[in-house]
Amino acid sequence: MAFEELFADAERLKLRFVAGFHDLLDQGYITEAQFEEIVDVIDRLHELSEEELTETMQQLIEQVKQVQKDKR
Repeated sequence: MAFEELFADAERLKLRFVAGFHDLLDQGYITEAQFEEIVDVIDRLHELSEEELTETMQQLIEQVKQVQKDKR
C-alpha cells in the first residue's frame, strides 16, 4: 500500500472518530470543551507519545464518567 493511501486511510479514520465523538456531544455525553479537546488530540496523534495519549484519554474518560453521573 502506498504512503498516500495510508495517509488517506488515516485521515478517514480521524474523521470517523470526530463524527463519533460529535454524536456523543449531541447526545450530551460529553461537553463542548471535551469535544474540542478530543478533536485536538486526534489532530495531534502523530505528535503524542503513547504515554501522553494514554494519559489524555484516561482524563477524558474520567470527565465523561462524571458528566454521565451528573446527568442522572
